[in-house]
Amino acid sequence: MMTIWKFPLKIADQQFLRVPSGSKAISAQSQGRDVYLWATVDTDKANMGVDVSVWIHGTGHCADMAVRYGRHLSTVQIDEGVLIFHVFVGKDF
Repeated sequence: MMTIWKFPLKIADQQFLRVPSGSKAISAQSQGRDVYLWATVDTDKANMGVDVSVWIHGTGHCADMAVRYGRHLSTVQIDEGVLIFHVFVGKDF
């Protein structure tokens, strides 16, 4: 069965997120001062975790690795737009 799960993210240049095998990232947004990622998850595979790359970069910051190895998922605003971050995920996620 396909469901949508929410994963908390750190505001960090790169991190690895443990998700069920076959999950697909669909969105990233802020809730208050925190950033979350939503993904579709096949609950039949929920016990088979894989590590996926997630990059978060501020506007004007170096994003070489994210652009080279990932895909842009979303732009997130925190503090009413005072802080702007761009979320990239691995191309297979």
